[in-house]
Amino acid sequence: MDTFMSKNVSPSPKNFAAFLPWACRHLDIDTIPIITIDKQNDLSLGSGKQQSRDGKSKFLHDLAMDVNLDQSSSASTNFGIKHNIPVCYIQAMYDSKDNLVQIKFNKNTYIPRAILRILLLIEQFYKYLTAIHIDGGLKYDGLYELDKLVSASNITEVILDHTVVKGAQYHCLLDHKSKLKYLSLAGCKLMDDGVKEIANRLVHPLAASKSLKVLNLSSNQITDVGAQYVGDMLRTNRQLAYLNLASNMITDIGADSILNSLVQFPLTTDELRAMKLRHITYLKHILKQRNIKRIPVDKKIDKKKTGKPVPLTGKKSKSETIEKAVMTMLNPDTKIESSIYYDPTTFNVEPFNDPYSLENTNIINNVKYCLGNNTLNYLSLAYNNFSYFSIKRLYNVLSAQRSQTKAPKGLVNVCIEGNKIPQCCTEMTLIEEIIKMGIGPSLTSATSTKRATVIKVSSSKL
Repeated sequence: MDTFMSKNVSPSPKNFAAFLPWACRHLDIDTIPIITIDKQNDLSLGSGKQQSRDGKSKFLHDLAMDVNLDQSSSASTNFGIKHNIPVCYIQAMYDSKDNLVQIKFNKNTYIPRAILRILLLIEQFYKYLTAIHIDGGLKYDGLYELDKLVSASNITEVILDHTVVKGAQYHCLLDHKSKLKYLSLAGCKLMDDGVKEIANRLVHPLAASKSLKVLNLSSNQITDVGAQYVGDMLRTNRQLAYLNLASNMITDIGADSILNSLVQFPLTTDELRAMKLRHITYLKHILKQRNIKRIPVDKKIDKKKTGKPVPLTGKKSKSETIEKAVMTMLNPDTKIESSIYYDPTTFNVEPFNDPYSLENTNIINNVKYCLGNNTLNYLSLAYNNFSYFSIKRLYNVLSAQRSQTKAPKGLVNVCIEGNKIPQCCTEMTLIEEIIKMGIGPSLTSATSTKRATVIKVSSSKL
């Protein structure tokens, strides 16, 4: 047998390129990991570490020498081909300070679940590891292990572009509290049901709704039904800043569902009830954090009357006021009105941060309205199937957002090329002017420099 395969020296788990192949052999995993080491391009190389001629630091050069990386990889590949054993190609990316920051699985046909389990075991040694990229070969069991890895580590970025998992259970990555901020699922054959599961986990106040900032769902099979799920999610989500729905099958109906959540909209009875329950939870949390007991009573007994404890008189305590608010909220007959709210600053606690709280709503003709989602900054609906009606609606949305005094101002970058929109129209010009006046870049150049192709529905994928 090849000397590389029979080697039984136990390397340190801090040596990623050496430990992972050793662990796979030690656990009899029938896949050989082929690891390449790369370094991020960094113009500021003032780290003080010695650099080798090929641009790698001395640390990475020594690391490659320690595991004889080139020879080992070649031997592993040859052994795998000779004995018909599958291989798994992995790229380990290090920063200028020789910290492992990214792991990428490159075009594999199958990624064993056990390899991801090993990563979960050693993630504690790589506190700077923040990104996992996979472009194929992941099965559902591996997706389950990836979820555990993301939840337990400092990973903030997961890119699964063109990684089709049977059952499309990608939403499991959003089920648990994590530091995930960037999720890309482009070209994963996601349909409306899969989008529904993802959107349901991004609704306030679920854990993922407080962390995820970037969501890429481009080049999938999302219709107006899926767009409606996304629009419903945006009614409460105030963390997502980037949303890419390019190259799907969204028409004017779906685009309108999304755009309606970005401006003032009336709250439904269910939304008012859900907000009330969130407020109850918030008030209970205050009681628990401050260890507030029931309303205090005088221990002295008034013998002339009933003999029951007499409540203390005088000015109401803070605990009484908070408790009264909780009891009022718990009363099923309580109406959702401003009278049930109180100023949390009086009690030195965090304010009630909710998308439907007082500062985010107003009342018009006895109907409560939410001011709309103003935290989504980037929206791509390029290469879908909507028309001039959506352009007109987009102009109205941008105008309404700019007229608000509350910051942020909402959309600052919109991509709409590749739809059935007119070559020239007043709304398009006004949209470009509004975007230019904002803090972000102008409307995508395709709407100006490629205006001739805007009126066509492109079948190409981004």
